[in-house]
Amino acid sequence: MKLFEFGEVNGETAEILSQHVLDTLRSCNLVDKVVCYCADNTNTNFGGVKRRGTVNVFTKLREELGRKILGIGCGAHIVHNCV
Repeated sequence: MKLFEFGEVNGETAEILSQHVLDTLRSCNLVDKVVCYCADNTNTNFGGVKRRGTVNVFTKLREELGRKILGIGCGAHIVHNCV
């Protein structure tokens, strides 16, 4: 894993966050290599427990990329549950 960007954005809406992620991916020429999105399980990131929402970062990234990507929940929660 590598850190590509460490910054601050004005606001935490799905639109602002997804655009920041896409801008960072574009600046690093990684858009074509995206296969999944791993983030905390908040409504902003995934649209709720059932992931049926359409106004969330995961859906916006998938739509902008124009292909399916995997949605992976919070890495810390996954490790915690395994332990």
